[in-house]
Amino acid sequence: METIFLDSASTTRTDDKVTEAMIDALKVNYGNPSSTHYFGRQAEKLVSDARKIIADSIGAKPAEIFFTSSGTEANNMALFGLARANKHKGKHIISSYIEHQSIIDSVKKLQSEGFEVSYVKVDADGQVDIEHLRSIIRPDTILASIMLVNNEVGTIINITEVSKVLNENNVLFHTDAVAGYGLVDINVNKLNVSAISISAQKIYGPKGIGCLYVKSGIKIEPIIFGGNQELGKRAGTLNVPAICGFGKAVELLNDSRNEIISHLTQINKLFKTCLSDESGITF
Repeated sequence: METIFLDSASTTRTDDKVTEAMIDALKVNYGNPSSTHYFGRQAEKLVSDARKIIADSIGAKPAEIFFTSSGTEANNMALFGLARANKHKGKHIISSYIEHQSIIDSVKKLQSEGFEVSYVKVDADGQVDIEHLRSIIRPDTILASIMLVNNEVGTIINITEVSKVLNENNVLFHTDAVAGYGLVDINVNKLNVSAISISAQKIYGPKGIGCLYVKSGIKIEPIIFGGNQELGKRAGTLNVPAICGFGKAVELLNDSRNEIISHLTQINKLFKTCLSDESGITF
């Protein structure tokens, strides 16, 4: 019996072209990108090319993209890095109860370090209560983290409105965009956010690779130490094959994004029809 995978919201099958790019990096361009010799420079070029492709996809600069091991690490880097780097301005953070576990657990850990946390109300669909958000902002609020798309119910959060309120009050704003990247238009300049987390595994790229966008000029502390990689913001030898796969996945997405969205829209309509009495389909 043939099995069908119906959990692409959690992860996707790696595209064959992505796998080929990764194999090439493993077998041919296997140098350490931090090395200055020929093999190192070749590996660094692959990393730089992928970084630019990913940066361009969200309207960012390559120097604003920091590779991580996953969306979870990107969320950790954002929460701990931004909070600790700016705690001299205040120790109040805003989040919501519908965030990914990597945000919720990070916020709890920050509370144990002396930070205070307020949770903004959301309605039954997961939309942020903007007036409540306004009411819980304090003079010592330094950071807010609210996701772009809910990973369980699929709600696209009213991030533009959230961003406007936070920027009016000079609050740093991080959004976890892992569940929405590739399906929702993301432009860092339009959204006016401080940091964004994304991952490759949701867009037919490999698991174990993500990145964090951090707006130029914003202070963030590293959470991993031991080297000067990623402009000193994240130590450790870069995972070149996975980064190449990430870049290739984004490149492929750019070529087929409209077709993918159209296909998913049709599936969504069909599914809703099947749940109604109009289709005559039985399960």
